[in-house]
Amino acid sequence: MSCVWLVVLVLAAAAAVAVEGCEVVRVEMCRGLGYNMTGMPNLAGHELQADADFTLQTFAPLVQYGCSARLHLLLCAVYVPMCTDKVAAPIGPCRPLCESVRARCLPVLQGFGFPWPAALDCARFPPDNDHRHMCMQGPPEPGAAAIPPAAGPRPLPPPPPPSPPFHRPCNASDAPAPLFTADQQHTASSWLALCALLATACPLLGLLAHLAAPAPSPPPPALLLHLAVCYAGAGLGWSARLLIGPASASASAAAFCHNRLLAHDLPAGHGCVLVFLLLYYFNNAASVWWVMTVLCWFLQTGLGWTPARIHNYSTFFHITAWVLPAVKTVLIVFMRRIDADELTGTCYVGNQDSTSLIGFVVVPQLACLMLVGSMLILGFLTSIGHSSRKGGCGGGSAVLALLYVACNGCVVATYFYELWNRHDWMLDLPPSPQSPRANLCIFLFRMSMPAVLGVVVGLCVCFSKSQWWNGIFWSMDSKQKQPVPTIPQDTIQYFPPPKRMHKTRNHRKHNGETLV
Repeated sequence: MSCVWLVVLVLAAAAAVAVEGCEVVRVEMCRGLGYNMTGMPNLAGHELQADADFTLQTFAPLVQYGCSARLHLLLCAVYVPMCTDKVAAPIGPCRPLCESVRARCLPVLQGFGFPWPAALDCARFPPDNDHRHMCMQGPPEPGAAAIPPAAGPRPLPPPPPPSPPFHRPCNASDAPAPLFTADQQHTASSWLALCALLATACPLLGLLAHLAAPAPSPPPPALLLHLAVCYAGAGLGWSARLLIGPASASASAAAFCHNRLLAHDLPAGHGCVLVFLLLYYFNNAASVWWVMTVLCWFLQTGLGWTPARIHNYSTFFHITAWVLPAVKTVLIVFMRRIDADELTGTCYVGNQDSTSLIGFVVVPQLACLMLVGSMLILGFLTSIGHSSRKGGCGGGSAVLALLYVACNGCVVATYFYELWNRHDWMLDLPPSPQSPRANLCIFLFRMSMPAVLGVVVGLCVCFSKSQWWNGIFWSMDSKQKQPVPTIPQDTIQYFPPPKRMHKTRNHRKHNGETLV
């Protein structure tokens, strides 16, 4: 129990400092400007440098146009601001720098029908660099004459394929997503609500039934309880996503605008971090507990270990199952790899970054899947011919593990499908009838698998009150024993021992008597 509280404290501390501190500038466009440390969130609301880099690329045509030599510095000061340990807030541009760039570049934008970006509103920046508000003034503007409006601007360089060079105002409620239509998003939200309800209610009901059970009833297996806690926690993550909503969970209503991908403009707010912590931690903890379940089954069925011997390693099992997922979760938070799913707006990891998806999702899930599958095969092979071996472990845990292999194998397959086609989906924006699209059913199927496992585990906890279920799924806790059957008293008969008669023998040798 102390391990669980330690994990909770570590996760809470990670969430509290998820958006603090300076980091090295990784945006290629903003290197070599006189500073090499930046702080997030930036002045445009981005939490990740990857998000800022994606937005800066949309300004590339205007930078190449050359309307102002100071435009480069202004963009980096806003999207990749300077950070120092001596100042709490990131250091952005001064107002005169912004006004100078706007005076030269606004006529160019207006000539092509674009407004001045809201993130570059000069009124937001301090007028002077002083002890109260530090800002970057930049070098003076070279003496190049501004372009006369009557002459008209020369053509802009071609913009990047995914989007126009500048973001137009849009409403998150009616803007379609690049890969999924509004109807598909509505269908996914309804399906998510159903899965969240089942994945939360069944494990919680099982745990409540265990707590409310009378004392004489047989306790459920401890491994089942750990799995139920994990799936209940993951279900609470889905429920939190439904209560917060996609825009709030992503902390940016503008993230649903058609002109940019959803998760590239997502500040990881407190709601987003909470949803990620619940989903990622408890899903990974459940996978590790499945490995521990099959390991215990293999040790007892295949190698003949007793439950008491396995119980000696329970501390190792708890540390591995609770602490290892916590370390990965904290690492993702500090690396700022949290992003949002474009279909449902759920905060997770690897939704937009293939490297994060492979390293933090696919590889751990595939490793647990291979461990469970290999131990099941070894357990079945070693138990052939030893079916008469006695032990508290039967086929129930193996059947549940096979269900986990089937469900989690399907989930991993959907991730491989996404990784294989993600690049083509990105290149095929904007959507067209001929372009290949993401298959909605595959993503809905992925959401269903954890709910199926949560429902099954919750029902197993409820059914574990029966002696039949405890006979096929054993507990790791050696103190949990089956009740000893009582024998009616009227069936017991008492037979007194027979009496032995003492005989008297004569011993001529001593001419006396001896009692035997």
